[in-house]
Amino acid sequence: MANLFERYPPPGQQIQVNHHRMHIHRLGDHGPAVLFESGQAGFSLDWMRVQPEVSRFAQTWTYDRAGLGWSEASPFPRKPQQVVAEFHAIVEAAVITKPFVIVAHSLGVRYACLYTCQYPANVAGLVLVDGYYEAFDRGLGQERLQRFLRGRATQYRLMDTFARLGLLNIFSSQMIELLGPDFRNMPLQERKRYALMATRPNAMATAIDEQAQAVAALANNPPIELPHDVPLRILMHGVPWPSPEDERLWQETQRQAATWSTHSKIIQGEKSGHTIMLSQPDLVIDAIRDVIGVAGIAS
Repeated sequence: MANLFERYPPPGQQIQVNHHRMHIHRLGDHGPAVLFESGQAGFSLDWMRVQPEVSRFAQTWTYDRAGLGWSEASPFPRKPQQVVAEFHAIVEAAVITKPFVIVAHSLGVRYACLYTCQYPANVAGLVLVDGYYEAFDRGLGQERLQRFLRGRATQYRLMDTFARLGLLNIFSSQMIELLGPDFRNMPLQERKRYALMATRPNAMATAIDEQAQAVAALANNPPIELPHDVPLRILMHGVPWPSPEDERLWQETQRQAATWSTHSKIIQGEKSGHTIMLSQPDLVIDAIRDVIGVAGIAS
């Protein structure tokens, strides 16, 4: 892995968090703070089409969860509470201005909401990008949920195999689309770096563990109770999934999330699949700007 990090050095800095070092990347030196939380198997480069633009009017921070991107692995299981504890630790270590806006994607939405419930005074607003909510897992039922989990795990193991065989190094531009059609919008010159960093040693196992731990926590986590007046923007994909039943349930959970706040708005990315920040980054940028304005933290 040292050779990989030498070939593609981290764009940000490494911060010590408890027992390991985590990568955090800051852009922008004025305005309110905006923090980005990636989805399952995602890391800081997921926001490559969003962060530079938002940094024109805000201080922006992307980071890599333990074991992903440029962050070292943690000795602790990837339970949601542990992920949130590490998120809070890196916020404190980086001395990030509070309150801030959190922008989260997919599984990262669960961590963002859990953090907001625990530290409501720190969060000025939320932009949730095609969130993977607990309600989706509950709605699937046990049999369909296990099938869904097996499908995701197979996808990640396949990517891991390609990486170990060196195929991603040769065919990264083509194989990166295994992560979803939105990745076609990633600049060609970035695809190899993204593919190799996304599939660094043990990253796919970390991604599988994160989802397993998040699902296992369903029975223990209390219902989401965000501050009722928190500015909230829900972005949902517009390109439907192959399964009409899964698609209906997913979109229903997006609409349910919009009821968590009296200051919420739903935005649909008509041309986007799951990874809206790559296919329609302007929607995410505009939502961030909107939340900053509603929260009244612009400076």
